[in-house]
Amino acid sequence: PIQLWHLGRAEMSDEMCSLLKKEGVEVVDAETVLHHYPAKVGGGWPLKPYAIAHSRFQEVLFLDADTVLHRLFWEERVQRFEPALAGFDCSCSRERVRDMLVGLGHAEVDDIVREQGEIEVGCDFCGRLYRFDAIEAEQLFTPERDRPATPGTLH
Repeated sequence: PIQLWHLGRAEMSDEMCSLLKKEGVEVVDAETVLHHYPAKVGGGWPLKPYAIAHSRFQEVLFLDADTVLHRLFWEERVQRFEPALAGFDCSCSRERVRDMLVGLGHAEVDDIVREQGEIEVGCDFCGRLYRFDAIEAEQLFTPERDRPATPGTLH
């Protein structure tokens, strides 16, 4: 037997429910179950443990990972690796943003500075924000030998 859990009509239309039921699938609306057994459950993955806990298939509750793997891949030699924490590492940097701005070209960078007063670039991956004021934007296109010396810099 198969159970398919969903979270209300926003996730599953009545038409789709009917089609699945014709194929022998038990369709369970979690909103109905939540009405009888309240819990803070969002959509997506957080719904899965709630669905397992309230499923009428008791066997699902007691299957360990090795048993599930064996049942799914009984004809294969399966090797299960130890769990590892996933990491997050963004490769953005001020230098990469600078190179991107140089790639836009002097005229485009000047137009942005003229319109906005500065250039602000946000990384969509990590959220870090990079700002270049008018002087910094102009220095992107000034050869290093022609840049004014920064106080405290030895040449």
